[in-house]
Amino acid sequence: MRRILHIDASYSSQSSVSRILSQEFITAWKMFHPEDAKDVQFVNASNLVLGDREQSISTAQATLQTLAAHW
Repeated sequence: MRRILHIDASYSSQSSVSRILSQEFITAWKMFHPEDAKDVQFVNASNLVLGDREQSISTAQATLQTLAAHW
């Protein structure tokens, strides 16, 4: 089974072209590989603490490590 880790780093929210394209890719992947793409993990601004740069980096690293541990 393959998994998709989608890292959403766009500040543009829902108007982001890269977000739209990546969502279209994920939708197509699920259609052609239904047995592989059951879990799609999203990492975006809502998962991270913004403001203090060091805290943001630490939180992002912890989030990615947590996701990687489940793979």
